[in-house]
Amino acid sequence: MTVHGPDCSFYQDDNNTPQQINFQKLGSISDFVIIRAGQNNWVDPDFKVNWELAKIAKVPRGSYWFYDSRVSPVSQAQLWAKTLGSDLGELPMFADYEENYGGPYGGWVHFKTFLETIKSLCVNKEIGIYTAYYYWKDHMPAPGPDLEYFHQYTLWIANYGVSKPAVPVPWSADEWKFWQYTSSGDGSLYGVESSNIDLNYYNGTRGEFDTEFVIESGEPEGDVVESWFDGTAQYTSGFREIPRPFYFHLTKFRRDAVARVHVNGKGFLGTALYFWNSRIDPVLGHPDIVINGDEGTGLANPPKAIGLSDGVLYKPETSETSIQWNNKHEILGIGWEALPGAYNACGGSNKLIEHGVIVPTLDDMYVDPRNAVFADNTHYYLITIDGRNNGTMGLTRKELAEFAFSLGATWGHNLDGGDSNSLVFNNNGVPVIKNNPPEGYLNRVINHVGFWLKRDVIPPTGDSMKYTCKVLLDTDERKTPSIYGIKTGKTFSKPTTWETDYYGVVSEKEAWVGTPDGFYTAQRYPRNLWPEPKIYVDVTENVVPPTVPPATDDYFIRYNSADEPQGRYEKTA
Repeated sequence: MTVHGPDCSFYQDDNNTPQQINFQKLGSISDFVIIRAGQNNWVDPDFKVNWELAKIAKVPRGSYWFYDSRVSPVSQAQLWAKTLGSDLGELPMFADYEENYGGPYGGWVHFKTFLETIKSLCVNKEIGIYTAYYYWKDHMPAPGPDLEYFHQYTLWIANYGVSKPAVPVPWSADEWKFWQYTSSGDGSLYGVESSNIDLNYYNGTRGEFDTEFVIESGEPEGDVVESWFDGTAQYTSGFREIPRPFYFHLTKFRRDAVARVHVNGKGFLGTALYFWNSRIDPVLGHPDIVINGDEGTGLANPPKAIGLSDGVLYKPETSETSIQWNNKHEILGIGWEALPGAYNACGGSNKLIEHGVIVPTLDDMYVDPRNAVFADNTHYYLITIDGRNNGTMGLTRKELAEFAFSLGATWGHNLDGGDSNSLVFNNNGVPVIKNNPPEGYLNRVINHVGFWLKRDVIPPTGDSMKYTCKVLLDTDERKTPSIYGIKTGKTFSKPTTWETDYYGVVSEKEAWVGTPDGFYTAQRYPRNLWPEPKIYVDVTENVVPPTVPPATDDYFIRYNSADEPQGRYEKTA
């Protein structure tokens, strides 16, 4: 029995450390992993991260749900299916029957309800049962049709310290698919933080395993292209063999689609933690895209470049250059010191491309995982190069610059790479790791860059519903409190009466609120709660789109002092 793998849950991760399970290490000595999805009415707290990291490491995955008799089998099955979504894994889904809570939903009738429910929710997915011989025997009906019902499900049997597992009826002696043969595997060998880990055999050869679960050979395929954030960004991942084998992750989006850029201060957070713990924009919420930033070697150490976050210069000294943005979230350039008007800055050791020319002095010796920000006149190119895993090591700085230059980049700066490589997307409030971290988890680094992107949405043709344009007004744009709807030419005037704003302030300076017809509302965030005064505006207008979709600008709101659209329409309830 040479095909084997562990099963794991939150017990294999120590929440007091920044590490997660190292699935690269686990996958190097395992053929598969079965991951606990949840129990009762809660999801295993590490499931989503484990599920994603195992996928990145290309370890075939199965999931299991620890059945709990204290909670309805239907609600448990529904939560399991919801948790997996469209990614059901490569191996079967296993219903884990081993509990003894004595709840009202114990026994084979409720076990059957659980199985029938999950089967109806995950159509055409192989479902299995995890159990032990005597537990199953004590909780099943007598031999007959009711017992035979369970024969249709794949068996994962637990039996330790024997040369062959004891298999309960209705399965025959050799009819098991997976056998959990020990709970005392060496956790350190499998990249987990627990001292022990469960280990399992597959009942068959490696060829049979690959065929049964359609496990691919692992050879690189064509590029994977995904559209993100309502089409505002395009993500591409792929494999190249020249100048050396490497895997890349390219995120491309328009420079004028950036609503906000934020570089966090001296936080030393993992990227997924930064996603949650960074200053959350009161209007825009969590950042859409997060990449790791400058180098830092410990909790007490600042970045090597200047430390500049939302206008606060907390470290003026520098030993390297940095990318710098103004308070309009536009690129100012690259500098050693803070450039005039700089509002955020992030270093990372080297200019890579400048004025359309690759920097001639770039290192071409050290091959490492890389992370960098590139741009041309109209687009950003965020590039992460995997390495120290999947049989690749990364690229040199010169090779990285040449790759970006081949894509059209005319400007670029390196960020911290190596084991700190991080690229995280916001998937409806859930951080999704898009790169392949060298150690199988995201290291903590000294700072990060977060990007918030605008969405360009045109109302569908023939729809006469009301639409709302959500907009941010910068300081200079507050000078003229009138808004024009480009399509209709209607002016929304400053109201004559004032009401309480979001923070309970009643003041002409602090709030614009609805006109009598209800078409215009606005809120300003007070200075003491936001370093750059901004106004959050909802403008609602009856829009009857023509039968032929108009140009995008026809549905944008413009301000008297603004040259570019500042918002987008969204259908209101």
